[in-house]
Amino acid sequence: MSIYERCSLGEFGSAELWGRLGVDGDPSKLDNAYLELHRLHPQLVGFLERMKVAGVKVACVSNDITEWSLRLRERHKLVDYIAYWSVSGDVGVRKPSPEIFRHLLRQAQWTAEDCIFVDDRVTNLDGAREVGFKTVQFLSVGEYPSNHVGVANFAELTNLMLASRKQTSDPSDSFDRS
Repeated sequence: MSIYERCSLGEFGSAELWGRLGVDGDPSKLDNAYLELHRLHPQLVGFLERMKVAGVKVACVSNDITEWSLRLRERHKLVDYIAYWSVSGDVGVRKPSPEIFRHLLRQAQWTAEDCIFVDDRVTNLDGAREVGFKTVQFLSVGEYPSNHVGVANFAELTNLMLASRKQTSDPSDSFDRS
């Protein structure tokens, strides 16, 4: 297991990570310099705004270091849109482990059958499906969906989310590819 993966499991913080990697400097400044490189997808905030207006609660399941996750969500103002966070550094398990998804369900008091998990990595989607989530693969350009429903952009994801919300029958009938 890599040093980063161990840090992202909460075994130690980012300051110790920099030291173990042999990077000299003030850990807080190193964190800031690294996190400045992170950019949101240009369509993400619009998608989150649409979900908020539609009353769709959004959660985040992330493999990340606790301090970095907190700084990024504040920097990008994601706390205004995301109701629940299940971060590996807090939980002690990483995607695709089913336990990180179960943690979210306990925290939010949701059932897996009512949740749609979106990710670009098939292994993470498989982990969520194992728990009972419906899954949607966010595809890269030219990529074809695996055994999960695929969307190519946030407009398609928005349409899928809103359509599944309007259905009165089992929404998994329309797009679950288990």
